[in-house]
Amino acid sequence: LFFFTSCKIENDTIVFKDLGYGTDERNKIDIYLPQQRDTTTGMVLLIHGGGWVGGDKADWAQEIINEFLNSGYAVSSMNYRYACGDFHKQMEDIDNAIDFMRTKSSGWKISGNKFALMGGCAGGHLSLLYGHAYDSLNVVKTVISLVGPTDMADTIFHQYATNWGIGYVFEAFLGSTFQDNPQVYEDASPVYNYSNVPTFFICGGLDNLV
Repeated sequence: LFFFTSCKIENDTIVFKDLGYGTDERNKIDIYLPQQRDTTTGMVLLIHGGGWVGGDKADWAQEIINEFLNSGYAVSSMNYRYACGDFHKQMEDIDNAIDFMRTKSSGWKISGNKFALMGGCAGGHLSLLYGHAYDSLNVVKTVISLVGPTDMADTIFHQYATNWGIGYVFEAFLGSTFQDNPQVYEDASPVYNYSNVPTFFICGGLDNLV
């Protein structure tokens, strides 16, 4: 909820809303281009949270978008398919969103090879996993994770899910319980799938879940 805001967008920003980057109805993306930009301007892709089963690209605070715009970056905010039993579908959505922006980069006068991923909660997890393990073109130059889970196979993580009755969320996301298929939980865990992409984590010092 802390992502919502009533702040106005920066003046002179070029905005495209609800552009389609794929065939699913959730494959929509919003684009914000700063007035001063050129072919070296990087793109920050925002990936919303919502436990993989909810959330929307409009959830991000306008202050966050404005901060990046004022710093000279282009910004995008994407929707992706909700949990459907196969986390590769979300990876495909991020891949397709980036491919879409790369095809538009010349016309938008931005770089097609300089992307940063920033996600909150589930979006943080997706940002980490894609940026470190699924970016086959090496266009993701940094990842920013706001309390994104990193170890889906951790016992503390699953105890928390049991205590709060949210185990169904992970089953919906990964298509199985941890007991039935622990491998898919490791496969979807950034801590087991990492590279040398510069990464900035934001989380509480006593947070044992992320």
